Amino acid sequence: MNRITQLSIFHKNTDATSTERGYEFQKLKTIEVWIENKISNSQEIIYYDYQDDIFQRDFQKLKSSFRQLKLYSSNFSFSSSEIKKAISHFFTLYSLEEYRLDEIEFIFEANSNISRSYEGNDAKLLKEWYNNQEFLEGELLKNCTVKVKEIISEFVDTISSEGPQMLKAKEVFESLIKNEEFWSDFTKTIHWRFEGVEPEEAIANSIRNITALILKLPYPFEEYHIQILLNSLHFHVSQAATKENPEDRLLNNDLLEKIIFKVLGGENEVYGKIIDKYKTSLKIEQFILGEVYETISWSRYYRQHENLDGHKELWVNVLEAYLNHSETPKFCKKDILYEIIYLKLQPTRNFQFKDPDPKDIHSL
Repeated sequence: MNRITQLSIFHKNTDATSTERGYEFQKLKTIEVWIENKISNSQEIIYYDYQDDIFQRDFQKLKSSFRQLKLYSSNFSFSSSEIKKAISHFFTLYSLEEYRLDEIEFIFEANSNISRSYEGNDAKLLKEWYNNQEFLEGELLKNCTVKVKEIISEFVDTISSEGPQMLKAKEVFESLIKNEEFWSDFTKTIHWRFEGVEPEEAIANSIRNITALILKLPYPFEEYHIQILLNSLHFHVSQAATKENPEDRLLNNDLLEKIIFKVLGGENEVYGKIIDKYKTSLKIEQFILGEVYETISWSRYYRQHENLDGHKELWVNVLEAYLNHSETPKFCKKDILYEIIYLKLQPTRNFQFKDPDPKDIHSL
């Protein structure tokens, strides 16, 4: 039986935009997603400018999201070459073998809006799709599917290569033309986001969003850290864009935290390096008594800084590894146990006992 994965041969890399300003918008949107993932403790990873402008993947939930970003002064319709290219590109990604088990979402995201309707641009259909994309069904789904099929067919017809693989891919495509279920499923994976603002406002909005998100992060930021962190994240994303290896374009929570601690500097930066070491491995190669008490000291540092969050489980695991080590002396185990208890209870410096209710006193 012909397989859809034959169609991945149509896949080509796609440029994000034609202007430097568009690339900056893409970087800012990537930073937004990156910070949002950290705040929500999402295990999703992000690839910048790989497969699409932003590629998000959750291996635990088997979800993949591909976002194409546009920073334009003009509006869009089905007659726009950018819409046609995006749908064609989404189709080639949909055909790739490595994502066959994933729940897939394709997002076309633009600062501008949908064009006014005139003969031949099918802007009305795009508007209806946009307004009903969460519940796309019935006659509207059918009409959208017909439009998508039409765009992909035009795309396939423009490919002039006639090599054996391409001929096979075209045969597979022809066999899918009448498979309405396939086309409906693909059409429903496509979503639209239109901000309806000018390019300058879109960029300003993104910077404001990033600033607000930074302040929600669980770290001891001062106001002057915000711009430094934004610059550091922007620099890292810019460098990632130059890497050929996809893994060098990967952005995740651990990397974000490493950059944050470097920006914070001082003891926070040292703490970040210690955390990073234990994230790599909890295995104790050699028992050294001084390292046990250094670990207890850094665990206490975590507890005493209320703006730090998310490391309790790591410190408990590290301390339990020392507690269960065959060479740990009894007097040391007592100190480790105390710290584990404090970690699990996490009493704060502001903790106060409540005054007893007089009714409770009289009942004694």
